[in-house]
Amino acid sequence: MHQRWASSSLETIQSFDAADMLRIQFPSRHSAVSSCDQYGHLITDDDYDLLCDQGLDTSMPNVPSKNFYVSKSTVSENAGRGVFSSVELELNSYLMAETFAHDVIFSFQGFKIVEKMVGNFCLPKNDFRLGNFLCIVGIYIDAYAYNGIPGGMPVNSGKNTFINHGCHGTANIADEFFEIEQTEFTMFKEGEDPDPETFVIPEEFLFPQFYNPNFDRNGHVNRYDSTESASIPAHTEILDNYVAFGGVKYFLAQAMVLKEQCSGTAGTVLSYEDVYRGGHKYDMFGSKYVMDADEHAQRRFASHRAKASDSATTTTTRNDEL
Repeated sequence: MHQRWASSSLETIQSFDAADMLRIQFPSRHSAVSSCDQYGHLITDDDYDLLCDQGLDTSMPNVPSKNFYVSKSTVSENAGRGVFSSVELELNSYLMAETFAHDVIFSFQGFKIVEKMVGNFCLPKNDFRLGNFLCIVGIYIDAYAYNGIPGGMPVNSGKNTFINHGCHGTANIADEFFEIEQTEFTMFKEGEDPDPETFVIPEEFLFPQFYNPNFDRNGHVNRYDSTESASIPAHTEILDNYVAFGGVKYFLAQAMVLKEQCSGTAGTVLSYEDVYRGGHKYDMFGSKYVMDADEHAQRRFASHRAKASDSATTTTTRNDEL
């Protein structure tokens, strides 16, 4: 950016506002287009759909919001509300796609501001204050937002925000970002209390390491719900997989909360509604399972190197035996 200014005819920066700051956080349109058109042969078939094919598939029908309703969840007695369809959902259908253009999105910088507010005013050590506006913003993020897209944390503004997590891998809709088989239970040993300083997120929950400007610029348009595994009968509760929604920093905290809720504790939103009786605290903010994203990246790379070394050693041993 500095080189662009230095080589331009402008001697000084005339203005620099929030719109400029937001724009330069993403790759340019040219680099996004060329990353797939010119270098697509470097991307594996498994990653191509994620990295290069963004947007809605016009051949897939959309079931509009009017065909869904919110009612008592069937997940458990303590799960609160859930989302149901009044019609059968055919295989390969979008769910309420028209609502995804109306999300509330917290920028990463905005999220950091909320984190700081929560830390200074709202965590248990500072006395939980539900009626304080600063704390309510934190509750809104804690209960509804998720780290699911490049560029920010969205909150669905429609009925789909009430979709519950499918415990034990029972999700019946698929997020375009992930095809996840592990659950909040299978990634931990029975009775294990994971250490956030040593825990490494399973690879299937993370984006490919291959850098792709197109995904960084356009990945957010892939964030919609669809039926990709099977059709769903009418009046069946819609269930998603929320394990990865905490992002890297809150991944472990999110997984542990889901494990507790799937074991019978009250759901997040229901707990907030009963706060004056139950004294609910934040699920994510202040959790002992919060991880440092940079340190986790180093552990992930070290794990990759170790696996590569083991694979090379195994190959060499087999060749020697032959």
